[in-house]
Amino acid sequence: MLAGWLQEGLEQRDALGFHRFRLVLAAADPDALRPRAEALFATRNVDERTHLHLVRAAEATPLLPA
Repeated sequence: MLAGWLQEGLEQRDALGFHRFRLVLAAADPDALRPRAEALFATRNVDERTHLHLVRAAEATPLLPA
């Protein structure tokens, strides 16, 4: 799924003329997910304008639509 999200985000970034794309993954335990997510991201990352962030789901919940 990460590869698809990354590809879609890059396409939208470029199509809309944005400068950066930041993929944020919210997980109950982001540290457990981090090694695999960062390894996959490293194989797919095409430029320095693309970033991966992992956060705790509880911290992201207030930012999500109701």
